[in-house]
This record gives sequence, C-alpha cells and structure tokens, in this order.
Amino acid sequence: LNFTPDSLEEAAQAAELGKACREVGFFFVREHGMRPELMTQVFEQMQKFFALPADRKAKVSDPVLNRGYTGLAEETLDPQHQIRGDTKEGFYIGRE
Repeated sequence: LNFTPDSLEEAAQAAELGKACREVGFFFVREHGMRPELMTQVFEQMQKFFALPADRKAKVSDPVLNRGYTGLAEETLDPQHQIRGDTKEGFYIGRE
C-alpha cells in the first residue's frame, strides 16, 4: 500500500487494507514517511515490551477503549473456525 499524499483517499485505502487482510492475510506499507532509524527503535522497544512478564504487560490494557495490550489467546478473530483464542499478542493504538 502506498501512503504518499497523492495516493488513494482514506476510505479507499481502508477498503484496500481490509481486502488485503481478508484475502492475503497481511499487508506491507510503503511511502509511510517513517525514518529507518525510527523504525529500528520502534522494533527494539516492541521486542523489549513483549519480552516482559504477562502481569506487567497487562497493566497497559484498556478493554473499554480497545487500546493497549491484548494477551495471548484473548481474542478469537475467526470464531466460526476456531475453538481456542488466537495465538498472538497485540498492542492496539488509535488516532486519539
């Protein structure tokens, strides 16, 4: 996906993201404007965060706003085909 200023409008970008998630299972964003050094720092911090004990990560969870940490198996994103929760952890952010 391309996020340059002259790329698709926001609604079209959202539709394209949704399609990639449903049909491919992932997407790669380019032209996002993040410096490579910042991306490296983000990945380093992400590795440090997810290496913390579960009780420490849980302190930054806000289930009301659906933000922050989500633990392993807390979500079941495909309940029609799953009997257990997803085998992933996550950290959700928003525009606010």
